[in-house]
Formats: sequence, structure tokens, C-alpha cells
Amino acid sequence: MIAPYTRQRRFAIVIARRFEPDCVAASLLANTWIVRLLLVWGDMSALILAAFLMGSSDRPEPRRSITVHYRYPEAVCAGFCTDEDLSIQDDGRVEYRVRPIGSRWKVFRYKVSPEQVRQFWSAFALSRPVRVKRPAHCDGLIPTVDYNFAYDVLWSDTSHSRLLACAGDPFRSVYFSGLRILQISPATGARLTEEEGRSLN
Repeated sequence: MIAPYTRQRRFAIVIARRFEPDCVAASLLANTWIVRLLLVWGDMSALILAAFLMGSSDRPEPRRSITVHYRYPEAVCAGFCTDEDLSIQDDGRVEYRVRPIGSRWKVFRYKVSPEQVRQFWSAFALSRPVRVKRPAHCDGLIPTVDYNFAYDVLWSDTSHSRLLACAGDPFRSVYFSGLRILQISPATGARLTEEEGRSLN
């Protein structure tokens, strides 16, 4: 009964996966839908099902991500200074890149929990501009290009936002809050315990 409707069944499985992440369970759910439609409406059910599923499964939901680029803003480094890149995806994948001034990039990758992802997004939410936000000057100096800013933050989901900020901007505390939530040690990339993470400022 189901075999002649292979194309429609594939559409049904696409929709079923939204309700049942498990492949086997989704396949059984799709079969159930098709069988019920055939029993109630006859052969025309395949056409009805295909039309419904094609209309409801056109576009996948966009992936969400936040990326932070930090560049040491001073001309002279008196001590240990770094450039840093941090990116987090909505599935919990995190990449942290750090480069001590004059050295090579080191790359660290982690997998964090859904709760950490939620907390990270919440911590950054109030800093997100509608489109693009940049200050007119940093410490009295007018930046001539984007990389003169210490922070360059990108939000991506159904829309895109960008924040450019100076080294002394309040966003600095937001950035360290994000590292604390993800339990990442700035400059070294080491994973921290919860107690160690709370000590970041």
C-alpha cells in the first residue's frame, strides 16, 4: 500500500523528523500518516499529502551563531597580550582561537551543553544591536578601519547584527561572562571548573 508512494513518503519523513528525532520512529510515524490518509480518502490522499508536505517543508530553520573577534588594541604590549576569536553554534559546538602577540594561533574546540548555549545567548542578548553599532571614537582617537576596534561581534540567525566596541567598552564584561559560562580560560584555552570560571572578570 505504501510502496507506490515513495516520493510522498520521503516528504512525510522530513516532516516526521520534526516531531521524532529518531530515524526509526520518524519512519513509523510517516507510514502511519500515509496509511491513515489512504484508508480515509483513498488514492487521492497521496496527492493531498504531497501538496501539504511540500508547502510545509520548504526551508529548514536557520542555524544560530555568535562570533567574537578580539584584537589587542595597543601599539605596545607590556606583558602577556593576545588576540582571540570565539565562536559558538546553536548545537553546542565552540571554537576558541588565541594568538599571543608575535606567536602563532592555537585552536581549541569544545562541545558545551544546551544550558550553556542558552546562558551564553542570554548574556549577549542585551548587547545585540538591531543592525550595526560602532562608537565614534576610542579613547579620543577616531578608528579609521574596523580592525582598530578591540571587539568585533557578529550575531547570525534569521537576521545579522554586528557590534564594534572599544577595549574599555562595557561589552568587555559581557565577553568575560561568556567565557565563564563556557568554562574557557582566556589566553590559554584550558577548560575550567565551575569554581574557576566564577573567578573570571
